[in-house]
Amino acid sequence: MRTALRITVFLLAIAAMSPPAPAANAEDDLVHVKSHVLYDIHPDQGPVRVTWDVSILNNDPQTDVEHTPGSAIFFYEAFDFPLLVGASGLTATSAAGAPLEITPGGQEQGPMVPATVKLDRRLFFGDSYDLRIQYEVPEKRHPAVITIPAYAFIPLLASGDEATVDVSAPVDAPWSTSIEAVDCAQNGVTFSCTGADAVFLAAVAEVARPDLTATMSTEVQLRDRKVPLNITYFQGEEAFAQHVSDLAVNALPVLEDIYGVQYFGPGTVNVSERVRQVILGYEGLTSCDPATACEVNISPIADDRTMLHELAHLWSGLYEKRWLAEGFAEYTAAQSVQYLPEGLVSGSAVVRQQPSVELQLDDWGDVENVIGASEDDLAVENAGYFRSLRFLDQLEFELGVEALRRTNQAISQEGEPADSRRFMDLLEDISGRNNDSLFVEWVFPESLEPLISDRREARDRLTNVTARAQAAGLTEDVPAEIQKKVDAWQFQEAFTALETAEAGLDTFDDLKDDLARLQEDIDAAGLVLSDSIQKLLAEWDFEAARSTVDQAFEAVTAYAIAVEKVNARRSAWEQFGLLGSDPESSVERAASAFNDGDYENAIDQADKAIDTIDGASRTAMRRVLIVAGLAALFGLVVLGAVWLSRRREPDFA
Repeated sequence: MRTALRITVFLLAIAAMSPPAPAANAEDDLVHVKSHVLYDIHPDQGPVRVTWDVSILNNDPQTDVEHTPGSAIFFYEAFDFPLLVGASGLTATSAAGAPLEITPGGQEQGPMVPATVKLDRRLFFGDSYDLRIQYEVPEKRHPAVITIPAYAFIPLLASGDEATVDVSAPVDAPWSTSIEAVDCAQNGVTFSCTGADAVFLAAVAEVARPDLTATMSTEVQLRDRKVPLNITYFQGEEAFAQHVSDLAVNALPVLEDIYGVQYFGPGTVNVSERVRQVILGYEGLTSCDPATACEVNISPIADDRTMLHELAHLWSGLYEKRWLAEGFAEYTAAQSVQYLPEGLVSGSAVVRQQPSVELQLDDWGDVENVIGASEDDLAVENAGYFRSLRFLDQLEFELGVEALRRTNQAISQEGEPADSRRFMDLLEDISGRNNDSLFVEWVFPESLEPLISDRREARDRLTNVTARAQAAGLTEDVPAEIQKKVDAWQFQEAFTALETAEAGLDTFDDLKDDLARLQEDIDAAGLVLSDSIQKLLAEWDFEAARSTVDQAFEAVTAYAIAVEKVNARRSAWEQFGLLGSDPESSVERAASAFNDGDYENAIDQADKAIDTIDGASRTAMRRVLIVAGLAALFGLVVLGAVWLSRRREPDFA
């Protein structure tokens, strides 16, 4: 949507003197002007008719001829009044019905053109004068005034020290009438204004026949498809509808390029002229239903830049926060003008007033009806539009337009609308720059500054962890899990995970030295280090990796000792002890187990070989003792047999 319609009216000097009037203090009621203005707005009955009844009272003591010394004589005989642009059939008459000279002149000022009425007599101190001004506004389309049979938009102008404005307009169906107070107090269709020689925009009146419409259709060629475009307009607005069609056909491809994202909305776009009640008092209001169409509703009084703004909202599905949607609509619409055919976009860019209220963009609320809104609410609206555009202009200046386009592309690829936090994250990822200070200044409330600080710490620490992991050839599974917490702005959980990851990487740094020494020992032993340790490291299982390295050290040490013992010279006695043993096979099995990463089995096999060789002498002794024992036993058996045989022999003596 575009900000609420506000028509600027410049103040005119009410009292004009010939010769020049003497100086007076602003608070002095030198000439009191009282006016009653009637606006008769019935579009189906012909032109808008405007009648002014004016009473003038001269209170200026310097025009007192009898009591003012000196030769200079001052008086009043001409007065200025604000008329609507396009006024025709202009007449001015005195209370007596005498015609007065009335001359429109000067530049148009919004909906107004000044006109000077010259009285048929001079006004001196104490004199009063009544006059009537009448004119019509025929069928007309002007940036600030529209009168056609099906629709009228009329700014209700008045002036003087006291002014009353009455409006006559249809009140029954099928007509729709809206009269919104601006500068004056409202009581039904009557508006009362007071001020010192002031020009008032008392109210704006909109009178329409919503049922008297017509439709034209065309197609817009975008990057990857044609999109049907239907334009519904009030009857009599054919030229306006054709201009809207030309604007859309040319502007939508340009906007698509500036956003950097292919159009992803519904298959049909409907542009419709709507009364202000429908569009909540805004100049335009756009909404998209993915299942049907995008509805671009605009006020007939909306200008070309408002139309571009509303067309730019076809990409607002990229954003969750209002400031992003409105800011990018303002930004891309402004950018698009320079790429459109010369002369297609009429009018100049509106320079918004500096905000009168403080507003951090993330606090800008949802769209609400601004018809009858308070000055405070309107000030917030102005601040939201102003600051959102200025912030994006600042980002473009510091980061470049391509950073904004690529950020939009990243949002589109994620498939979810971005809020302020996600936009900040993606913009930093794309630009490679810390933008914290900008977002603190423009977007986030002061209460979130500690959270922004936590975000910075978490992102910086994660960047360091990721770099260390990549340098070490570790998988990025752990940093990826931490990244999810950082992306969700769950920084306390991220800090806990970061502490664990950083401690693990510190352990890995120590392990690297141990691995280097282990590799030297393995190479010296003629063995091969399996990839089991590297797999554990890659999976960030540093505790298991430490345990495995320690076990591998023990295994290679045992293997080296076993090999040394197997290859050592042995005495005949030791060789005797090793008869029937095969320590060489145990060493071979230890080597095979080590190369397979089975360090526990390698230790067992190496220890078996060592124990076999170390026990060779004992084994030989046992064997000798066994043989001796067997021999002794055999001798005893023989002796016993001899003894028994002797016992059995008969005694012949």
